[in-house]
Amino acid sequence: MKNKYESLRSLLRERYMKVEEMAAGIGRSVSYVSQRMSGARQWELSDIYAIMELLEIPAYQMPAYLSLIHISEPTRPY
Repeated sequence: MKNKYESLRSLLRERYMKVEEMAAGIGRSVSYVSQRMSGARQWELSDIYAIMELLEIPAYQMPAYLSLIHISEPTRPY
């Protein structure tokens, strides 16, 4: 079974970018990004936009890289 993040990982390889560099580029820790890339945690919508900007992914191409990523909204106090 193909890893649901394989397209994103392939894009990182094409850009000669390591996960550590992506984490720094979106302002997150390596642990934070690794947990999301492994599927252990969900991405926040702001992360998706930051990844798109960092990797220069046009909005129309987003589903090819990020469509299978679960997105969560930040916790809001009530």
